[in-house]
Parts: sequence; C-alpha cells; structure tokens
Amino acid sequence: ILYSPDASERVEAQKKIASIYFEKISDYAGAIRAYSHLLELPHSTDEEKDIRFNIAKAYFYLNNFYQAATEVKDLLKILRPEDSKFEYLAFRGNILLTTKRHDEAAAVFEDLIKNYPEEAMKENVQLSLAVTFEEKGDLNKAISVLEGVKKIHPSPEFIELRINRIRERMAN
Repeated sequence: ILYSPDASERVEAQKKIASIYFEKISDYAGAIRAYSHLLELPHSTDEEKDIRFNIAKAYFYLNNFYQAATEVKDLLKILRPEDSKFEYLAFRGNILLTTKRHDEAAAVFEDLIKNYPEEAMKENVQLSLAVTFEEKGDLNKAISVLEGVKKIHPSPEFIELRINRIRERMAN
C-alpha cells in the first residue's frame, strides 16, 4: 500500500504505520521517522498540527527535550488565531518544568491559568505551577498557589496534604 498509485491509500497507510509505532509499540524513534515521512505527503493544516504534536511528544518520551521544545515552537507558528493553544502551551510548560527552566515554566503556567481558566483547572495547571515554585525553592509562592486552588479543587484534602508537606520542609 505504501507504493500504491493512489495517494490517499499511501497517506492512510503511513498514518496507520505512524500510529502503530507511537501508540501501540511505543517505538518513538520509529514514530518520528513515520510522522516525518507523513509530513512529506499531502495533508491538511489540522493533520499537520496533530502530526507535529505527536513528533514533539515522541521526542519528549525519548528525553530529547530540546528537540521536543523546538517542535512545539514550530507547531505554535502554524496555528491559526482561532485555534486553541492550550494543549500545546501546557505541553511546552511541562517541557520547561522537566528541564528545570522554572521561571519560563511558571510564566507559561500563569498565562494558561489567566487565558484558559476552565481548561487549566481541568488539567491541574495550578498544581504544575505549585510544583514549579516548589522546585525553584519559592515555597511561599507554592503554598499561595495551593491555598488558592484548595477551595475549588475536587480533592481539597490532597491539596491540604501538599501544603502541610511544604510547610514541614520550610520548618526543617
């Protein structure tokens, strides 16, 4: 099928191959190759967003955080003004947090909370922000974020445990 004269058959086959590498067997290097090949075939802008995001995630899973961040940066450039950027920016924030770029991660998470409040609450962005401040050593800010989210979080006892754990760290 990959050599079929029918372009739509080739595209569908390549999509299936990429999906198998990425979702079924977790061969992220193979997924990157398959998705990169898919980018060379005819596709829509929406398909390109999905392909590029999967490439970014595959690099992240391979611990190639620099390339994952580059892919997300390129992905953000092709978005239309009406496209939601939440998922991609949240992923970028997590890359920055993972690579210990705390100030940049905090800025991304704060923007997400401000610009996408419902999605941010649903995806626990406030907790990511608190973790960012905690890892940065700004324990008072971490507590402040957790106190703010405790009232509306579905599991306030979990948040209270986190707050108490941070306070114990401060006391020691």
